[in-house]
Amino acid sequence: MNLQCILVDDEPNNIEALCLLLELLPGVQIQHCFTKPEEAYHHILRNPPNILFLALEMQGMSGIELLERLPDLPMSVIFVTAYNELSVKALRVNAIDYVLKPVLLSDLKAAVEKAKAHQHHKERFKPVDDERLAVTTANGIEFIQAAMIMRLNGAGTDTELVLLNGSKLVVSGNLGEFETLLLPYGFFRCHSSHIVNPKYLVRYLKEDGGSLVMTDGSTVPVARRRKDGFLNLFTP
Repeated sequence: MNLQCILVDDEPNNIEALCLLLELLPGVQIQHCFTKPEEAYHHILRNPPNILFLALEMQGMSGIELLERLPDLPMSVIFVTAYNELSVKALRVNAIDYVLKPVLLSDLKAAVEKAKAHQHHKERFKPVDDERLAVTTANGIEFIQAAMIMRLNGAGTDTELVLLNGSKLVVSGNLGEFETLLLPYGFFRCHSSHIVNPKYLVRYLKEDGGSLVMTDGSTVPVARRRKDGFLNLFTP
């Protein structure tokens, strides 16, 4: 199956050149191209691609600003930029890779292969059924009921699951991947490093930007930019 791609660049010539190169690579298919970041934003929310090729420098909204507006989606992001200095910041906002303009086929191929590996990696995080998840640990695969997870803590490329019985399990995959996986189960990402199961909330504290007290007595911070989203969970 081909990976679906979306291209976003406010310069049509850049999009055309990138399309020509992508047509030379097997396993990818161009889903849509956008020259207006705002239009791309609304489309991606409804139809996230497997790979998003995103220009860093654009009029009205930069690639980084666009990506920061989007929720964590199950897609791989490759930034396209003419400025190497911006690439470091780009990779800090969850991009898989970047390629420099003018784009070389060898660089593009390497970035696409990295995105393919990332997509394959995410296929491991699939619900087994309506209640259980299969997660990969250092020792193998664990099958866990979503309802048994109280909260999750980011640990770099891994994630720590805190279970109802008090045990902790370190599993492969970053927090963003689990945010997408657990969304149907009602979990909420309250912080860049924390996801909670609202079923096990005891108290919300307003001081210091906000924090949550869980049934096990632990306290989890709420990021200021996520406070309104959290409170909306409990607003009729």
